[in-house]
Amino acid sequence: MNSWVSCLVCLSLLLSACAEYQTYTPAPIDTEQTTREYRDRNLADPEIRNWLEENNLPQPQWPRKTWDIQHLIQVAYLLNPELAIAKARVKAAEARLITAGQKPELGIEVSTEHHSRQENGVSPWTFGAIFNWVYEKPEKRQTRIDYAKAMVEVERLRQFEVKWHIRDVIIDHYLDTITATHKKEMLLKEKSVLEEGLKLLQRSRDLGQSSDFELSSTRLEIQRTRLAISEVEAELRRAQSKLALSVGLPANGLDTVELTTSEFIDLPDPNKSRLQTEELQARALVERPDVLRVLSEYVVAEAALHKEIENQFPNITLSPGFIFDQNDNIWVLAGSWLLPVTRNRGPIAEAEARRKVKEQEFLAYQTKVLQEVHEARIGYETALDTLSEAKKLVDEVQTALKKISQQYDRGFTDRLSLIRAQLEVLLAQRSSYLLEIEAWRAFNRLEDAVMTRLTEH
Repeated sequence: MNSWVSCLVCLSLLLSACAEYQTYTPAPIDTEQTTREYRDRNLADPEIRNWLEENNLPQPQWPRKTWDIQHLIQVAYLLNPELAIAKARVKAAEARLITAGQKPELGIEVSTEHHSRQENGVSPWTFGAIFNWVYEKPEKRQTRIDYAKAMVEVERLRQFEVKWHIRDVIIDHYLDTITATHKKEMLLKEKSVLEEGLKLLQRSRDLGQSSDFELSSTRLEIQRTRLAISEVEAELRRAQSKLALSVGLPANGLDTVELTTSEFIDLPDPNKSRLQTEELQARALVERPDVLRVLSEYVVAEAALHKEIENQFPNITLSPGFIFDQNDNIWVLAGSWLLPVTRNRGPIAEAEARRKVKEQEFLAYQTKVLQEVHEARIGYETALDTLSEAKKLVDEVQTALKKISQQYDRGFTDRLSLIRAQLEVLLAQRSSYLLEIEAWRAFNRLEDAVMTRLTEH
């Protein structure tokens, strides 16, 4: 074999041997193990404590006896599967950056032929080695990188959207849970007052001072209250289960947990400058991750167009090599490229059209966001007005109860009238509390419209 051919073949084999190859490692999913790990999740897990401390939520006592909404939201960022999927998609997009930045591989073609006829001592062998080297404009590779980076940014913003969605769902279920708990407490108080009133009515009827109709009405009201208690207990169980699942815990993961209401005491004042419609709309347009994501999708379309424009220029393939052909030493230097006859006009036109579509989608989305903020701001203000009227009613019935209590103490009225006044206060307080929760829901919708925390703490 000719020494030149031997050197070329050895060189090609050496280059191949020096390349680093990744080996395949199977990673099957053990469904039994994943199910067991999920069922074993609980808020006393030391991993949760470490996660909270890493995120600036120190835990001097562990396990916690009570949980507030901000701590549960942070736990959800660790356990919720939707966020895990979003993070995995970011990693997948980042991996595409590696492909985008790769230069074309160097190709090697090795051929061997044997001819059956031999004449005058001519070697019957033909050996050849051709190297294929592709020249690509650096701008083309850069456009691929820009496109991949824009896709990474889109996925990162989707991750922020998922985080906000998780927070929004948790707040909603948290409010459901504390509402059901408070309703149960209020209904139990109402039941106790009604039962005391029933005893007084029975005595009064025995003395001929009350009618059977009034007695039957009170009994019916007690039955309705008992039924309402049963319904609210079922409502509480459902709310606790949904809250646990939204955090990433099993459905019974919060059954023994005490939830605080410290963050739902003072409703924010809508007259503050930071809660004015113009200020909220301005923040929404620069802080909402979905707005930024739609804008990033336009950047992706821009990068795609730039990529197609650069694809007008073909790659050039140079193929130097050496061939030993029956005692002839042949040096080869070949080249190839595509003739830019169409100049990639079709893909460029499609990319321009997609960019225009993304532009219009952004403008439409921007308008939608402005309208959402406006409606949410009006909804919050309306909820506060309704709550204000309910509180006035509570004040009125409490004032009436105070007067009746004074009259009772002086012997000017009976115990039954006092009980009826107490019941009126309880009913008014329950209605006021439910309207207060609705105001908090309206405020949550306002925060959701801006996708930013609007409280000062």
